[in-house]
Amino acid sequence: MLIFKIIFFQILETKIPGQFTVFALVDGSILRRINLSVPRTIYVDDIEPRQTAAGRLSQKLLPRMRPSAYLYEFPIDEALFTKRMADLNMQKCLMRINGVYETKIPLLFKAILSTGVYCHIGSQRNPSELTLDTITRVR
Repeated sequence: MLIFKIIFFQILETKIPGQFTVFALVDGSILRRINLSVPRTIYVDDIEPRQTAAGRLSQKLLPRMRPSAYLYEFPIDEALFTKRMADLNMQKCLMRINGVYETKIPLLFKAILSTGVYCHIGSQRNPSELTLDTITRVR
């Protein structure tokens, strides 16, 4: 497995929601343009357990120390998130959902927090197309 050391110089938003253009220094000598896909992560506090495999049960501290019955984490594409927001609001009205969290964090902020300045990526088929799952932050 090849590992590249990356130093991010600039992260730019594109016209496509959730897609960013990154200019990075790879292995200290090569300046590359990389497309970065950043999914939105939302947390849904449900009243009853779900029978779906779409989200995974999570343990997080909710705002105002609110207890959570069944907190599910859903990584979702930004374009799909905007389309499904009406469905999510409808489920909230049905009193099945206690709350939805992290819906207003800008994806650029999430990309900067997740990657940092220095990071490593493993080898992939197309190293110019990355997702946050393939990047490991160097502390």
